[in-house]
Formats: sequence, C-alpha cells, structure tokens
Amino acid sequence: VVTACDCSGSQTGIESWGYRSYGGFTYDDSVTLISNNVTDCGWGMLLARLQDTEVGGGNLFAGCANGILIFSSVGGVRIHDVDVSGAGTGIGVQLASASNVTVERVVARHRATGIHCGPDPGDQGIAIIGCDCSGSEIGFYTDDGYHRSYTLSNNDFSNCTGWGMYLYDIHDTDIGGSNLFTGCANGIYMCRESSGIRIQDVDVSGGGD
Repeated sequence: VVTACDCSGSQTGIESWGYRSYGGFTYDDSVTLISNNVTDCGWGMLLARLQDTEVGGGNLFAGCANGILIFSSVGGVRIHDVDVSGAGTGIGVQLASASNVTVERVVARHRATGIHCGPDPGDQGIAIIGCDCSGSEIGFYTDDGYHRSYTLSNNDFSNCTGWGMYLYDIHDTDIGGSNLFTGCANGIYMCRESSGIRIQDVDVSGGGD
C-alpha cells in the first residue's frame, strides 16, 4: 500500500517495475495506491508488471504532462475515480501490453489522447466504463497491435477536436449508444483489419463538417 505520499514535481511520481526471478519477470501482487500527490510530474504513475492492483480516488495528478501508464500487466488492475485531465497535450491513461484492466469513472479531459491502448502484441478484456475524455484531441485510441473483447460503455467523448474514437486493429467489440460524441469534429474511425465490431444506437451527428 502506498498512500498519502507527496511525489509532486518528479519526473515520475510513483514507479513500479515488478521484480526479476529465475526464468524471467514475475509480478507485483495486490498493490494499492490511494491519496498520493503526484502533481506536476512527467508521468504521474508508471506501473509495470502488476496484477490485482487498485489505483483509486484521492490521487492527485494536476499539472502532469501525462497521467497513468500501465505496462505489461496480466489482470486484476483497476483504475477508478481519478482525474488525469490536461491542458491539450499528453495522455490521460495508457495501457500498453496490458490485459484484463478496468478503467472506471476516470476523468481525462483536454488531452492529446484521453485513454490510449497500445502498442500491444495482443491485449484483451479491457473495460472502459463511465469515463470522461471530453475536449481531448482523440477521446479513445487503440494503437498498433491486436485488441480483442473490449467493453466501452457510458463514456463521454464529446467535443473532441480530432476523433471521438480512433480504433486500430480492434476485434470482437460492441460500441453502444451510451457513449457520447456530441460536438466531436469526427465520430468513430476504424482501420487495419478490424473485425467483429458492432456499432449500435450511437449518435455521431455533427454541424455539417
């Protein structure tokens, strides 16, 4: 448990890379990060090789160039009730080579990318639920890789200046009407052999552009 620590103004506020055992990397289990001050950092948190981990409310990220990076994590990671908004640049939350991660009620407004998944050789089981990425250049972005079985519901991608969602190589995923795209310059973009996608009951209307 890491709680009530002040790491503000650092290059990386809180960083974890697991540890090496014979035969390769193992993973840090059951990590809890709450109520820490990582404001004005390059990355607020850079967390690799974790499982069964909670990044919860009360962590402060104001002024960070980028918010949270989860790397090479196998499951049980939950990020919830944090504000990683910016001033038009950087990434709110990035999941790279990470599967079975839940991002819930996260505010990532006014970023170059609100929530960024990848690059990744093959992630799955990512859930983005009830997040606010409004006013970013791209609300939700899947990078190079093979992304499978995502849950995307009740998210606010409104007023994005580029795309509400930019989906690259994503598969077996439903995009439903609970996601908001009001005021986006462009709605949803899919490319590079994406398959098994169902877009249903979504309003991506614009103002003529």
